Amino acid sequence: MNSLLKTSAFVVITALIMSVSVFSSCSSTEEENAFLTVSKESVSISPAGGSATVSVDTNTDDWTFSITGGAGWLTGEKTDDGVTLTATANNLGPATRTAMLTIASVKANVSKPVDVTQASSFTPYLLVAETSFEISEEGGELTVEVDTNTSDWTFSVSGGDGWLMNGVKIDDGVKFTVEENPFVDDRTATVTISSALADVSEPVTITQSGNQDNINLGTPVFSSSTTPITKRISVTVDIPYTNGKTGKEFSMSAVHVSGDVLGIKQVVDFKAVIAASAGTISIPIAGVPITTGTAKFDIACNEQPLAQLTLTVIDDGKRYYPGTILVTGSMSDPRGNDAPTDNVTWYNPNLNANGNGYGYEYVQFIALEDIDFSVTPYSVVVCKNTATQTPTAKGWSEGGTRSYKFNLTEGTVTRGEFFYVGGDAKALNGYSSNANDYYYNSYDGTIKDKLWKGYEVRIPDWAPQNAGTYQSAGITSIKDAKWIRTKKIRPDEAEGIGEAGDGFGAVNIGSAAAGFLSNAPNAGAALTSFGVDGIAVYEGIDVDANTVPMDVVFFGNNANGARNYITTGMGYTVPLNDWYSPIDLTTKEAQPYFGQGGNTTFLSAGHAELTMALPGSPAAGGTDGVGVVSNGRDCSAFFKFAGELGADNSWIKKREPKTVYLLEPKYHLEHYGLNRTAQLSDIETNLVGAGDQGAVMIVHK
Repeated sequence: MNSLLKTSAFVVITALIMSVSVFSSCSSTEEENAFLTVSKESVSISPAGGSATVSVDTNTDDWTFSITGGAGWLTGEKTDDGVTLTATANNLGPATRTAMLTIASVKANVSKPVDVTQASSFTPYLLVAETSFEISEEGGELTVEVDTNTSDWTFSVSGGDGWLMNGVKIDDGVKFTVEENPFVDDRTATVTISSALADVSEPVTITQSGNQDNINLGTPVFSSSTTPITKRISVTVDIPYTNGKTGKEFSMSAVHVSGDVLGIKQVVDFKAVIAASAGTISIPIAGVPITTGTAKFDIACNEQPLAQLTLTVIDDGKRYYPGTILVTGSMSDPRGNDAPTDNVTWYNPNLNANGNGYGYEYVQFIALEDIDFSVTPYSVVVCKNTATQTPTAKGWSEGGTRSYKFNLTEGTVTRGEFFYVGGDAKALNGYSSNANDYYYNSYDGTIKDKLWKGYEVRIPDWAPQNAGTYQSAGITSIKDAKWIRTKKIRPDEAEGIGEAGDGFGAVNIGSAAAGFLSNAPNAGAALTSFGVDGIAVYEGIDVDANTVPMDVVFFGNNANGARNYITTGMGYTVPLNDWYSPIDLTTKEAQPYFGQGGNTTFLSAGHAELTMALPGSPAAGGTDGVGVVSNGRDCSAFFKFAGELGADNSWIKKREPKTVYLLEPKYHLEHYGLNRTAQLSDIETNLVGAGDQGAVMIVHK
C-alpha cells in the first residue's frame, strides 16, 4: 500500500514538474517571438483640431501608450488598429505645440516614440493627410487630402504620364483618375504638394500594382534595316508581346527622339490595341530629318524605359516634303465683289450656283495621303498684310482683320485629290458686277481691237450691242467640287449672316471688294502699297503664335512688312517645304520665321496683269467707244502654285506662281483659244492653250 502511494505521488510530482517546465518554455518562446511596430515616426495634426491615427502592428496584447507634453490639448485612445490621437484647435497664439506619444511592449521589449506637432492657425500651414497610396490594377478615383490655410498651394506630378490623369484641385485636396494598369509590373508616380507661404513641399507616392495576368512586353526593334537611311523616315518600332488580352487598349507613353538629327516626329500617347494573345505592337516613326547624323529613340511605356534604338541618317540629295496637304492655288480676286454686302442686283445668277453668294474667294489644296478629317482634323489660316504691316506678337493667330481660320473637321480626301476651302458661294470665278454706269447705249459694236488690254482678242458676239445696258452674265458653279469647309463671308454682320473664323478671324475680315484674301496677289497687281498674303495648313485645330504649320505659301507684291519678325519679336512660323525651312540647311542655325535667314521667298504673278477696258461712251471718259478702265485686277484670275512631287514626296519641281484668267464667268478664255464656259478642270489640270501658265501641281502616286 505504501509502495503504491509512493509511486502515485512520484507520478503526480513528476507531472507537475513537467507541466511547469513546459509552461516556462512556452512563455520564453512567446517573449522571444514578440514584436511591435508603428506606422509613423511623426504625426502632424491640423491647427483647426482633429484626429490622427498611428497604426500598431504586434502579436502581443501587453502594449500600452503614453503622452507627454500634450496636457490640455492632446488625448489618445487605444483601438484595435493602434492609437487615435485627438487635438483641440491651436488658436491661442502663433506657436507650434509639440508632444510625444510613446507606444511600448514589455514582452516585445520595444518602446516606440512618435513626435506629435500641431502648427498654429495664426501662421500659414499645409498638411497632407496621407503621403503614400497603393492603388489596385483596376484604377479608379483617387483623392490626396490637403489641409491648409493658404491659397497659394500647388501640385505637380512626375512619373504618371498616361495613367495618373486629370489632376484637379478641389476643396479638400487634389483629385485624380487612375487608369487601369495593363502591365505585369507595378508603376509609381509622385505628386508633390507645395506652398511657398507655408514653406512646405510634401511628396506623395502613388503606387499602382501590376497584374501577373497582364501583358508582357519584349525588346523593341526597328521594322527594317536601319543603317543607313536617307532623309525620309518611314519605319516602325516593333515591340513583341505575350500574355495579351484580345481587344485591350492601353497607352505606349512615348518615343522620345534625341541626338544630332532634327525633324523626326516624337510619339506621345500612342494607343495600342491588342489583337491576339501574342504578337507585335508597331509604333510608326515618321518625319523628314532636316539634318543628318545619328538619331536616338528612347522607347518607354508609361514612363518605364524599354530600350534605346539608334538610326543613322544620310543625305540622298533629295528634298522631301513631310506633310500630308499642299497649298496649290488661290482665287483671291474673283470677278465682282469678293464678299458682297447683300445679294447683288446687277447680275442674273446661274440657278445652278450655290446660295446667295456670300463669299467668292477660295483656296485650293491637294492631299498627299488619304485623310478622314473627322478622325484627323486640320485647319487652314490665311493672313493679310499690307506692304508695311508686320506680324503681331500672335503671329498667325492674330485674328481680327489680319488672319482668319477655317477648321477642317468633316469630309474625306484621297492622295492626289484637289479640295477647296473658302466662301459659301462655291463659284469658280465670281460674277459680273459691272453696274450700268459702265455700259451705255452709244456702244454700236464697231470696236474690234482689244477687250482685254494686253491680249489680242476680238470682241465676242456676247458683248453688249447698241441698246444693251449690261452683260448677261452668271455664276459658273463648282458646288460639286470637293469642298471641305466653307463660311459665309460678308464685311459685316448684317442680318446675322456673316461668320467669324473658327477660333479667330473677325466677321469684318475684309470689305465687299475683298474678303478674307486681299486683292494684291492677284495677277501681279503693280500697286506698291499692297503686301503679301499667307496661307498656312496645320495638322490639328489648336493654333497659337508658336504653332508650326504643315505647309505655308506667301504670295503677292511686297513682303517687306510680313518678313519683319524683329519689331515684335514674333514672325510667321514656317515649316520645311519647297521654299522654307525652320533650320538653315547649311549652317544648322534656327530660322523659324518668314523673313529670317533663307526664308525670304514669296510668289508673285507669272506675267503682267490684265487690264480690262469695257465698252462705253466718251462721255464716261472713254475714247472711240471704249469706256473707262475698270478694276484691272478684277479679272477672275486663278493664282496657281504649280510644281511636281514624286511618289516618295520628294520635290521634283518647286512650286512656282502661274496665273490663269477665267475672265467673265459665263463665256471665258478666248485668249487661250477657247470659246466655252469656264469649268473646274481649268484649275485642276494643265489648261490647253495657256502654255506654261496653265500648269498645275502634279503629285505622283
